[in-house]
Amino acid sequence: MAVAGAIRPSTVGIAGGVFLEKVKPEYCAEGFEPVPDGNGGCIVCDHAATETRNAVAASCSEKGYTGDTVCATCGKVLLGGEDVPMADHVYSWIVEKEPSAVQSGLRVEVCERCGNRGVAVEIPATGASESEVPESSEPDTLTDPTPHPIEAPSPEPKRSSVAPLTGDANAAAFGLGCVLLAGVCLLAGKLAVLRRRMHYSQSSE
Repeated sequence: MAVAGAIRPSTVGIAGGVFLEKVKPEYCAEGFEPVPDGNGGCIVCDHAATETRNAVAASCSEKGYTGDTVCATCGKVLLGGEDVPMADHVYSWIVEKEPSAVQSGLRVEVCERCGNRGVAVEIPATGASESEVPESSEPDTLTDPTPHPIEAPSPEPKRSSVAPLTGDANAAAFGLGCVLLAGVCLLAGKLAVLRRRMHYSQSSE
């Protein structure tokens, strides 16, 4: 109830109400207290009904807040809230570019809560098919006006008519040379022995 004028000391045990002027705490009933209303008066309240205000849900980029416990009658903050840590990202894969036969695609991790982009992964090309083979990069001689020099064919190297010696042929030739050299040396030795005998025989006569 609203009471106009001064609150006399005989007025005690106030158990609720809206007053046009301030009420001293000792005039209030047990469990009640005067709460200023911002207009020079007050509300005598026991804060029986409460509600949560100023609550903020945590996100991936900002902290949250549990909210304040406030009296639903007089609006006094009875209990302050607490900060809530930032939430973790919840990623899911999104294909941004589908792969083709000759070009790779792309898939990206995107947070379902805030849209933050995570890891990007390349999707390999599916492989070229006959219908998707890229066109030749050679110029079209019918439509390309740019002159292109004609290269003369290079002459083929002359081939030798003598067959090169292989490893077996070289070994055979080396063996034959050794045999001929041994024969020459043996013949020379026999001629030297024969000359000495003839010399001794002449000197003995």
